[in-house]
Amino acid sequence: MWAFAILLAIASLAWAGGGQGANDAAAKKEREKIAQLQKAYEKAKSAYGAKPKDEKAKKAFVQAATVYARTTMYSNALAPKEKYPVALRVYREVLKADPKNQEARQSVETIESIYASMGRPIPK
Repeated sequence: MWAFAILLAIASLAWAGGGQGANDAAAKKEREKIAQLQKAYEKAKSAYGAKPKDEKAKKAFVQAATVYARTTMYSNALAPKEKYPVALRVYREVLKADPKNQEARQSVETIESIYASMGRPIPK
């Protein structure tokens, strides 16, 4: 009976380890996607910084920044200490460019409330 229980435990660990490999692959793919979005955000930010009065550049920046911040904020591949400060900073940049952006406003409030609920200082 003990041998069966040990065999079952080993099989369970092997099965769980196989799932971890799939999770690692998914996390790697998600990190790669975030890196691509970061590049698009940085490019749009640079273009908008060069022409801050250009509405097309502003719209492209707000779009790229919002997608990057949202993907970062909700990523399962990133730890909270990685994703929340980045998302908060980028959403704040969106609000500087577009103070009426509801997604950015709500997300800033959400992230700040997460920090407050953990008793952590809110990043500036």
